[in-house]
Amino acid sequence: MAEQQVTRVAVATEMFLRVPLDDVKKNVEYGIIVNNIIRTLIKLELGKRGIEKFRSAIIEIFPKDKQPAKFHFDDDCMFSMELKEGILKPEMEGKFLFKDCGVTMDDIKNISIPRDFGDPNSAKLFVVRFDPFFFLFFDLRYNRQRVKAQLTRAKEYIAAARKLDPKTEHAPICDMLWAAMEMMAQAMILSLPDGEKTKAHDKLERLEEIRKGLAIVSDDFMDLFAQISEKRPAARYPDASSNPSWQERSKPLSPEEIAAALMKLEKEFESNVMLKIPVD
Repeated sequence: MAEQQVTRVAVATEMFLRVPLDDVKKNVEYGIIVNNIIRTLIKLELGKRGIEKFRSAIIEIFPKDKQPAKFHFDDDCMFSMELKEGILKPEMEGKFLFKDCGVTMDDIKNISIPRDFGDPNSAKLFVVRFDPFFFLFFDLRYNRQRVKAQLTRAKEYIAAARKLDPKTEHAPICDMLWAAMEMMAQAMILSLPDGEKTKAHDKLERLEEIRKGLAIVSDDFMDLFAQISEKRPAARYPDASSNPSWQERSKPLSPEEIAAALMKLEKEFESNVMLKIPVD
């Protein structure tokens, strides 16, 4: 399988685009993206293989400096197609949808790559041409397996914190909330091309960069992470109250603050696309 270094894209979500062939020919709108992908990535690889044309291509992109990209063309590509509601009918079974059943490109709702295609930790870019459209599918989350493990464990910590009494067990709750948020932060950072290079003590700074660049991480999460990080040492270490530098921070979270924190974390999981647990 041929390999090649490519430029990494720092967006951590999935996206499906339907691009009219006319836009590609005129190099306008999303047609510019299609032409750039073909010109800078696909044509170079086709030239190495001595191939002139392609119908579909999947490019696997790996975390920065890990390994070169991997290319799959035509018969080596696997993808699924979802039609709009009401298009697929029982009498279509066993027939060619486009040739025999009158299905058109406008009837396609989504095209995606199977979750188990290729390396589970690579980001993926899929291009397929069905005249008069090009279809693009991006899954640009890196380290999918590690991200899933981090987010699954974070939810376990949050669930465990909910079972404790906020009036008498505020210290272990604080520690669990910090652990959950640290794992959520790690998952978001690992989704990025250079995420593995971020050191533990740089997580808040790295999240701030993500928030400014992508407007995905909420202010509530950033503020809460800073607050819990401030209180966590005193919650974790019993002798914290004797340390002058920790006296102010040793004030425990109130039941109301704990309830608000749990609500904010639940909201963050719902609204932040970088916290969607990858499906195998």
